[in-house]
Amino acid sequence: MKWFLSFCLGICFLFPSLTLANIHSISFSISDQEGNVLQTIDYAMENWAGGISLAVADLGWDGVPELIVGNGVHNEPRVSILRQDGSVIGSFLAYAAHMGSGIFVEACDLTGDGVNEIITSAQYGGGPHVRLFTNYGHAMGPGFFAYDASFRGGTNITCGDMDEDGQMELVTGAGPTGGPHVKIWSWQKGQMTLEQEFFSSDVNDTRGVSVRIENGKLLTSPQTQKQNYQAVVVTDEPSWSISQEILFADLDQNGSVETLTAPGRPMGYPEDQKHIVIDLSTQQLYAFESGIVANTFPISAAKWPWTTPVGQHEVLAKLPWVDYTWNYGVENPNNYSLGLVPWNLRIYPHIYIHYAYWHNNFGNPMSHGCINASLADMMWIYDWASVGTLVDVL
Repeated sequence: MKWFLSFCLGICFLFPSLTLANIHSISFSISDQEGNVLQTIDYAMENWAGGISLAVADLGWDGVPELIVGNGVHNEPRVSILRQDGSVIGSFLAYAAHMGSGIFVEACDLTGDGVNEIITSAQYGGGPHVRLFTNYGHAMGPGFFAYDASFRGGTNITCGDMDEDGQMELVTGAGPTGGPHVKIWSWQKGQMTLEQEFFSSDVNDTRGVSVRIENGKLLTSPQTQKQNYQAVVVTDEPSWSISQEILFADLDQNGSVETLTAPGRPMGYPEDQKHIVIDLSTQQLYAFESGIVANTFPISAAKWPWTTPVGQHEVLAKLPWVDYTWNYGVENPNNYSLGLVPWNLRIYPHIYIHYAYWHNNFGNPMSHGCINASLADMMWIYDWASVGTLVDVL
């Protein structure tokens, strides 16, 4: 039996709009050794809040490194090749277009042919599928699964010559929810072959393991932390942060190393709980689990003069249907009757996170108090959240 709940809510209506949803960009910087910013590059991306991953390598034969960018969570899994001035040389999809977990990128000469390959893996939420591409972005076979195919913690990657034999190795580290499982791979007989594997710390540590090769040495560290990260938004207690991608490379080949800094995937909150953060300043929702953001997408909260109540709330109820209707008075232009709307999370008396079929202006304030999301995003958060899931409105 289909049940529904009918409410007359005067604070949840969002004005219809024909404005298209915002297309954002994300910025990353190049600095010298003294910390002076030499250049800032704006990279166009549908959902800026998911961060990016970066790699630097010469993909040609001119000795000039290119910048390799992998899209973050809630974006198509696109790899873009940029010149050092930020202009785009080309791009390609590393996985199916609907795969929205975000991707890691790396580049090195695994095959020993003198040309760097591009390596990709899925971030948290994606499977352990690692793929290799030529410098032109052509797939070198179907790739391989670094861990069990059902694992959804993502796969951290790095490459370098670990044993100084002149051949590059690829190192993978299991992401959050997996043990600190490190594997070392090399290119043999036309495919990646496992050479060695080990656990870098306690086998029961599920924070994920980041991997990096420096001067022929493998460095490992937990990907997420037990304690909360420093907050981006100033609050009474630390809560969450935008992680940073930091790379060092001699981009201009003058013997001096430059630093590339880019926003990465947001992290924070204890590993053992789910947590929703709604940032009113950017009109963005973040869903955290396992110490890392599981998803992030644009929303529409209250439009002046209405307000969305700030503070810590929680999911009070999951309602499959709500009838949003309100009458301000006879012939009042603000009257509305939107009918039954699916996918509703009540977080405060008369305040909901809910689907809005009547506009596509997410990323901008539109409502009388509620938080609006697109159909796909609302279906995701409705399925993901539970009654009692904490919701911070900042």
